[in-house]
Amino acid sequence: MNRYCRGFGVLEAIVALALIGGAGLVLIDWITLNISFTERATQRELETSHHHQLLAALELIDPTQEGEGEILLDESSLVRWQATQLAPWVMVQPLPGGIATTKMTTLFSVEAELLSDRLSVPLRLSRQVLAVKPRPDGW
Repeated sequence: MNRYCRGFGVLEAIVALALIGGAGLVLIDWITLNISFTERATQRELETSHHHQLLAALELIDPTQEGEGEILLDESSLVRWQATQLAPWVMVQPLPGGIATTKMTTLFSVEAELLSDRLSVPLRLSRQVLAVKPRPDGW
């Protein structure tokens, strides 16, 4: 019988299976890596969304009215905040030309944390807020 008509040999089959197995391992590793990157990107997107929600909630806070409080954003997200006055109230300096102003100003530190069922740890943010109010004598 002719050598070329007999089909595959055992050694050729083993080499083919080894090549297919190696390619399969590389493919499985690549798929696992993509799943990991997708999960991390989804978590970062969620954190970024919550960070934007926290910044928007801080815009609603008036530290001159209350020193602390809570804001319910949705059914699974809660913002707790606390404001501390950093400086005493001072009169705003006159405008150029000697024009007097009718405002007083001070600086507050606002610390907030967002608690959510979808976050593994609370998201914390601290910022300073310049508060302005009318002078008490109304001038």
